[in-house]
Amino acid sequence: MKSLIIFLFILTCSLNTHSAVVWDWEFAGSERGRILTSGNYTKTKNSNNFTFFGFRVDNSAVDGNAGADYGENQPTQGFLWDGSVPSVFYRSSGLHTNGSNFFHAITNISYGLQPPPTSSSLSFPARGVSINGVIILQPTPPLFEDKFETTP
Repeated sequence: MKSLIIFLFILTCSLNTHSAVVWDWEFAGSERGRILTSGNYTKTKNSNNFTFFGFRVDNSAVDGNAGADYGENQPTQGFLWDGSVPSVFYRSSGLHTNGSNFFHAITNISYGLQPPPTSSSLSFPARGVSINGVIILQPTPPLFEDKFETTP
């Protein structure tokens, strides 16, 4: 519950200051959630580099996984956006460009993100579960527009 409150606080602050972007993600029809990154919504219209602030699962084929917040073990992670789809997911500040990985410390569930057309994945070794699919990533428009914001 504490992590949900922190996530919502960061989300609320980011929407009010335009200092972050909220992204909806999904793959395989069953795995969905939200990602919080650096930047602002206007930067999603062109090629840009976004750094992850948070990774959350809202719907999952794995019981009990919905509502979980995930951590990263090789920060800093992010992705290159070409204006419509992610072209590279990276970790270790770009040292490794073969995907971003997020882990849940208690359940040992992990998500590996890859750009299309390569499949992203959920892995849950304790139950022998592996779910794969091409990620769909969409920026969420802010609740309101700041009339003084300029487009780069």
